[in-house]
Amino acid sequence: MKALPSRIAKAHLPAHSSRVRAGVLPVLPIRRGLAARLTTRMIRQRLLRVTKGRFGEWVFWTRFPSPELVDAIHGLPFERVIYEAVDRYSNGAWFSSSERERIAVAEAQIVRLATVVTTSAGLARRFEHAVGGSFSLPLGKDSRLRARNSRRIDHIARPRLAVVGSLDWLADEAILVQLAIKRPRWQLVLVGPRDPAWGHQLQGLANVHWLGKLAPDEARGVIADCDVALNPCVLNEWTEFAIPVKIFDYLAEGRPIVSTPMPELNIFQGVIELAASNQFVEAVERAMRTDGPEAAARRRATSDQFTLQERARQAMMLMAPVEGVSRRLA
Repeated sequence: MKALPSRIAKAHLPAHSSRVRAGVLPVLPIRRGLAARLTTRMIRQRLLRVTKGRFGEWVFWTRFPSPELVDAIHGLPFERVIYEAVDRYSNGAWFSSSERERIAVAEAQIVRLATVVTTSAGLARRFEHAVGGSFSLPLGKDSRLRARNSRRIDHIARPRLAVVGSLDWLADEAILVQLAIKRPRWQLVLVGPRDPAWGHQLQGLANVHWLGKLAPDEARGVIADCDVALNPCVLNEWTEFAIPVKIFDYLAEGRPIVSTPMPELNIFQGVIELAASNQFVEAVERAMRTDGPEAAARRRATSDQFTLQERARQAMMLMAPVEGVSRRLA
């Protein structure tokens, strides 16, 4: 119910192509029994109106295996179904155990219908049995975005250590507390929306600075004006196959990066320091000591290999017309 206003506000999302239709599918907040069946029926009717029943001209693309959505598209003769698996949804801690089970069943069903696009190699391997194959297309930086100088950190002494992104249960608070207490001269700059339940141990520490949520270009400016960028990510089933988007912004600004050893970050060996929580302080010291113009140039060059624009181009190639059929995206 909390998400209802924002969903309604997105009812008329802009579509940048005449071949793309954007909108919101109706979903009742009750996910069981008659209500779930009604949701499935409403989604199916909505899809029928959008496509005018000419399903063979459309590609259906979804990022989340909603059980009602999967039931709704079953048997509809879309030219192709694409399931973009961004996370391990059935491991989401915010879902109840019964909801996780429903999501897992729905995901198994859609994989039997779909081509799967993922954000990491590990996720692609999980879905290699998908009927249409599985393709790893990592996320990346927005190549159009430029860092904007932020005056918000001018008063903060150096060295500055930046954490940019959602400050919630996926950020390892204990690591940051360790850094702040063991090295009181280091200044922690925290940028991003904060979960009210997160960060209580960091409150009141003189070398911890909370900037809140910033515009993307200003956030990039903060990264550019810090000495080390941090990714203290919690390691669990949810993050096992994840590559945080912040990594690409860190690389784009050429900053030294220290991260917990997430398996999918092994492809960045040589431009990212991977360190266990009990070795984080030493890794930050090493990152600052070994930084220089050549290292910064290597990081920026690495970021150029991963852009959202190139990912979108490769993703759209999955829908390239075949045998004269012009596909549209739902």
